Amino acid sequence: MEKDTLKTNYLTSFWEDDSFNSRLDILVKKRTLSLLGNVKNKKILDIGCGSGKLCRLLSKKGGFVTGIDFLKSQIEVAKQQEAGQPLGIKYSQKDFFSNNFESDQKFNIIISHLVHVYYKGKAFKNSFKKIYNLLSKDGVYIYASNHPSRVFYNESSGWIKTYHNPKRMNYFKNELLKMKLISLTGSVFNNVDYHHTFSETVNSIIAAGFVIEKIIEPSPNNEEMKEFPQFKDEKRLPAFLIIVARKPSIN
Repeated sequence: MEKDTLKTNYLTSFWEDDSFNSRLDILVKKRTLSLLGNVKNKKILDIGCGSGKLCRLLSKKGGFVTGIDFLKSQIEVAKQQEAGQPLGIKYSQKDFFSNNFESDQKFNIIISHLVHVYYKGKAFKNSFKKIYNLLSKDGVYIYASNHPSRVFYNESSGWIKTYHNPKRMNYFKNELLKMKLISLTGSVFNNVDYHHTFSETVNSIIAAGFVIEKIIEPSPNNEEMKEFPQFKDEKRLPAFLIIVARKPSIN
């Protein structure tokens, strides 16, 4: 793992706050479930599983799920949920990007939601080949992360030059992106992670050997807007990028 990997304490408090994760639940996890369809008897790896919310949904649909996360607090919550309602999910505190995660089995489906934002350089690019090697032939990989266009969201991103922010961000560099995130309840969180361009992400996935089948820039539908009017920004500018890729059945 690179020395400057963003593995800081604020991650724990961020992911424990469900009000911040509602956008991810609706715009990413809900779409992921729809994209995958029937997962019965499929072996699934959820990288950066957090508290295991998506793992539980996939398990209830008949999948054999393994969840990993480098945050001990999140894995503990996931294991508590599993103990209270056993679904056969295997959880472990592992950092997929380092050498402490290995698996002898192949997976039919691998998912990574908002994990790559904490890495850059070789760690970012090499991870896709590692994912490729863990997939069975014809296996599906679903990548989801912050949309590169979020640098346009507000002044706090560093894109707009102001008196308080004299240095503007360069879209084409893996710079640290600092933004103020606002939850559905109105609370503010100072988020820090790495920015990746659209082309860097897509080309890294292709270079690993994948065939990209679909690219989605999720926008809330009318029903979701009625329930979450706070999604008004996501209606005009995508917050997330979802890429569906497949490992060819014939290499």
